[in-house]
Amino acid sequence: MRSIRKRSAALSLSGLLLSLGGCESLVDSNLDTHGKSEVAFSMATHHQAFKIASGDRRLAASYVTARAPRGPLLLIFHGDGEAIGDWSKAQAFLADQGYDSFVFDYSGYGASTGHPSIDHLREDAQAAYALASKLAQRRSVGVFIVAHSLGCNVAIDAAGTFSPKPLGYALWGVMPSLRDFVARSGVLPRPLLFLIPDRWNNLRNASDLGVPTLVLHGDDDHVMTEQGARAVAASAKPPAAFQPVPHAEHNALYKSPDLHVWKPILDMASLPG
Repeated sequence: MRSIRKRSAALSLSGLLLSLGGCESLVDSNLDTHGKSEVAFSMATHHQAFKIASGDRRLAASYVTARAPRGPLLLIFHGDGEAIGDWSKAQAFLADQGYDSFVFDYSGYGASTGHPSIDHLREDAQAAYALASKLAQRRSVGVFIVAHSLGCNVAIDAAGTFSPKPLGYALWGVMPSLRDFVARSGVLPRPLLFLIPDRWNNLRNASDLGVPTLVLHGDDDHVMTEQGARAVAASAKPPAAFQPVPHAEHNALYKSPDLHVWKPILDMASLPG
């Protein structure tokens, strides 16, 4: 994955100044859409491909069902530089553990049409959540959201629009805000941070979650900070639980899916609603 940090590092100050009239387009144009779109499953993995209507766009999605499901449907919001194919290994692992999972690509990511923007990603979240809810209702279960990195921004930004509310959230690799992330990257002097749109402010927007939330941070995560994750947990309403995960890096959820990184999430998802 080419992380948001790497993408931010590629921005020049001159480019930022030229974007005074279109600051959100600056963010949009630096989203990394080059994840792996092709999914890869064994014959034993029950997989269904979807195309989701989101405005005039069509979003690619992968739905994997467990042979003996025993929990809610896990709706995954992936990170930047990722696509549904990157999560094939994780979806197969979750199916083995007894969990259905649904992963979708935002506009312009993977095989999804259109172009990514803050507004489009919010619409994409709403469309994906609506379909995931219908799939969950077929089994008379709820939806539990798992968000990774950029996906945390998208899921939190759209949280107030989800109906019915999800059973809960697990946030892995969350940033306090986009402005905070850019400030830490050092590519923009602090007096110019106003150029960065304050739409993805997770410290503020986490107050809209309204359901049990778990914030996780891998000890070996060199993209996001533990301090930032703890701040988001403290700002959530109701307050979120915070859990560090030893010896786990930023992309561990999909690159090395095992019970070490997933058990805290699955335990919470399986709590009575």
